[in-house]
Amino acid sequence: MVIHGLCDDVMRLLLAKLGLEITPFKLKRRMRVAIIEKNEQKCLLIEGIDHDGAPYSLFTQVDIAFGSQGIVLTQEPYCIFLCTAKGTPYWNLPGHPKIEISLEMRFQGNYQEPNLTFSFPLEDFKEKIITMEFDPMKEEQKQWENVKQIA
Repeated sequence: MVIHGLCDDVMRLLLAKLGLEITPFKLKRRMRVAIIEKNEQKCLLIEGIDHDGAPYSLFTQVDIAFGSQGIVLTQEPYCIFLCTAKGTPYWNLPGHPKIEISLEMRFQGNYQEPNLTFSFPLEDFKEKIITMEFDPMKEEQKQWENVKQIA
């Protein structure tokens, strides 16, 4: 049998015909932003994690902007070195202004999730665990909700 239609539309019609409701749900996602040691240098790591803290493929791309520089990461692990060639962290350079890091995460898109953007200062950085929710059943203005830092 061939059905010319989107799976979601076909299932919605089928469930309506059977008199069943689609149970509302929200996607709950977590991500971690941390500074780790890699090749004896400091590296900013951005990764999706599950509820147990294990790495989880959540993004297809991460755009990072800091100072006047920007980089697009398209392969896991999403990691960018934060030091000069001599190993000095960028935020410790003489006369260097405070560095604000801006991240834009692009999700897998299975539920047509929008990108998520946020910023934070790099000085005195502490690991961040961020939680977020997304309602794929919402028809208007699809956006992440309840985005908050829990650690």
